[in-house]
Amino acid sequence: MKPEQIVAGMNLQNKQNQGTNMNTPDRSAEIVAVRALLANARTAALSVLNEEQAPYGTLVNLGHDATGRPVLLISNLARHTKFLRHNGKASLLVSEALPADGDPLTAMRVTLTGHFAPLEDANALRALYLREHPYAETYVDFGDFGFWVMTVKALYLVGGFGRIHAFSAEEIFQSA
Repeated sequence: MKPEQIVAGMNLQNKQNQGTNMNTPDRSAEIVAVRALLANARTAALSVLNEEQAPYGTLVNLGHDATGRPVLLISNLARHTKFLRHNGKASLLVSEALPADGDPLTAMRVTLTGHFAPLEDANALRALYLREHPYAETYVDFGDFGFWVMTVKALYLVGGFGRIHAFSAEEIFQSA
């Protein structure tokens, strides 16, 4: 599924204001912006908890399932995968391209919080993921690699200075 299909197919039913910016009663523009940012993102910063419950961050390639939820293809040999197996709680930080000059904090970014779980049968995800990351064809079938999907609990948009909103997963992702 192409990013624009994910964005177009997502439902805009819930437009109630749950963000911290109370000057924007209709959040449909922010919902569309979050969906577009997520659909076009190919990398993210993954943060997990290590065995001492301390934060551990890494860069990951980001794919999407048919509903737009985050999908990772990660190796069982990686430290972050070992930490996810022990405790699936995690967050992802996705950002638009940083400005070439000026303040990088003006770039739109979204933090997703939730729980990752491995998928045993990922045949449907394989094709979607490889469409977004064709170079992964070289390692997708390695025995130590597997797909993980995130059950998102909440999303937090920082759309630049003064544009801060919180969203539920139901507002952003279409039903599976």
